[in-house]
Amino acid sequence: MKRSSAEQLAYGLGWFSIALGVLELCSSRPAAQRARSRTTGLVLGTYGLREIVQGIVILASRQPQRWVWLRVAGDVLDMATLACGLGRHGRWRGATSAGLASVLAVTAVDVLCALGSDRRDEPKRLRSLRRGAAQLRRAVGSRPLG
Repeated sequence: MKRSSAEQLAYGLGWFSIALGVLELCSSRPAAQRARSRTTGLVLGTYGLREIVQGIVILASRQPQRWVWLRVAGDVLDMATLACGLGRHGRWRGATSAGLASVLAVTAVDVLCALGSDRRDEPKRLRSLRRGAAQLRRAVGSRPLG
């Protein structure tokens, strides 16, 4: 069965999620040592596990684009975490800004991919809405509504 380019992108994002999650897990301890904070390592490791789970869910799905919304939610969490770090650590400001820009770019791709699934399903939804409206008109008939 041939996959659409949007489905291929969704599967690619699933693999990207897994790779990013493994990278975050592997770098959580060194990041904690650099930042001199156990919390940094714990957060990074937890976010890494989240990325891996998201990737697995996307890859295991028959409709992977719908599950890309999980990535968008994770991206929002990542951006909020990075935004909190902007004000605190003056020496890490450049790296935090770069990380925020990277997450923003990936979020744009995630949103476009997820919206593609919504557009593809739109005709199906419109048909079911029309069917529902027709059934409602038949059920109500010509009786007055009041």
